Amino acid sequence: MTTKASPSLTSLSEAQRTQALERFALLRPALEGQISQTQLARDQQIPLSTIQRWIKQYREKGLAGLANARRSDRDTSRRLSAEAITLRR
Repeated sequence: MTTKASPSLTSLSEAQRTQALERFALLRPALEGQISQTQLARDQQIPLSTIQRWIKQYREKGLAGLANARRSDRDTSRRLSAEAITLRR
């Protein structure tokens, strides 16, 4: 079984590090058991599934898991070709 290496904080951009730290600050009360995940989701008006996903990613990958990953298709067009649009009609 192969596992993907977790990115380190130093490999993230400044914006990604900021995002990870902001999410951690938001999640910290739930991680420390001071508040339930459900209450945190209600208080922050964030879907519970998002809170649960962020906590799972934090537990699996640490702070770096809280940053949005870069898309593998970054800088490439994701528009449908004219042919694909025609086929859909």
